Amino acid sequence: MTDYTEQNNLQIITDDCDNFCLSSPRELSITRDVAERLVFAQMSEISYDNVAEYYARLSTVAYAYRQDLMSGTIFDDDGNELYNREFKAIDFISRIGVKTNLVKDTLRNFLTRAADRLLELYERSIINYEYSYDDLLKYYQTQFDYFLCICDLNQIGRVDETIGAPGLIRALDLALVSAEHAKLNGEEAVNEG
Repeated sequence: MTDYTEQNNLQIITDDCDNFCLSSPRELSITRDVAERLVFAQMSEISYDNVAEYYARLSTVAYAYRQDLMSGTIFDDDGNELYNREFKAIDFISRIGVKTNLVKDTLRNFLTRAADRLLELYERSIINYEYSYDDLLKYYQTQFDYFLCICDLNQIGRVDETIGAPGLIRALDLALVSAEHAKLNGEEAVNEG
């Protein structure tokens, strides 16, 4: 799988993604979900420079709209849904190299648009809460810092806010261990119970 096109014309390009991310139905499921959610974060790719930003933006959208965007569905070889699984920081890092045909928007525009939309929904009594730009920015910064702390805890190499190539290798190693653990322990049985 090098290219994947959704019905909405979203193109997911995995040419620069590590082969591990395409190696099994489980990993393909995670890759697809992480890549498709770039739409919600209004970003075009996952790179060494922006993986923390992507994680924080997606977390912020999930928080703002109270949607479960931080988990995805695992499918089997035949396309049958098996179970839902929470994303881990290593899922984002190990997908560095995924690109789409989307255009990245600035963080300011992203947060402004979300705050404006929430206000509109609140004023129309569709939701009973609202968050200002500053509220969303504060939450974004918290999630950004959280992501970097997770990287540090897992000894994923980074320089300031940028994940380095050794960090990607470490994340891939951890993702492989996670996949092996899921296979050995029947992750789907754990998540269904």
